[in-house]
Amino acid sequence: MQLIKIVWESVCRSIIRFFDNRFIPDNSIEYYRMEIDKLRLENKELQDRLVNVLMPKTPVEMNDEPVNWQPVSSFVPTHIRRQQLEQASLQRAKALAEEARKAMTTEELEKAVGI
Repeated sequence: MQLIKIVWESVCRSIIRFFDNRFIPDNSIEYYRMEIDKLRLENKELQDRLVNVLMPKTPVEMNDEPVNWQPVSSFVPTHIRRQQLEQASLQRAKALAEEARKAMTTEELEKAVGI
């Protein structure tokens, strides 16, 4: 994709340069030398960019070790997730109810404190 972008930019610049220079009636050698220098510079930049795209400076290290891929998260359907949440809520409610039964009443607390 990046290569297509580079080529497209080059084509657009060439078209713009063609239409910009088309109506200049200057036939001097200096004018053409400047244009050639511009083209050389542009071609050098394009070449450098293409080399960087096709052959990156940092080589990628290849490992021959097998990779054990693990999913980031497992998908749980909504109805199953709802059931799990309901079960957890029910267990928590039972635990709270059991704690409430084991708790001392006000009278028992008064006797323990000595009032």
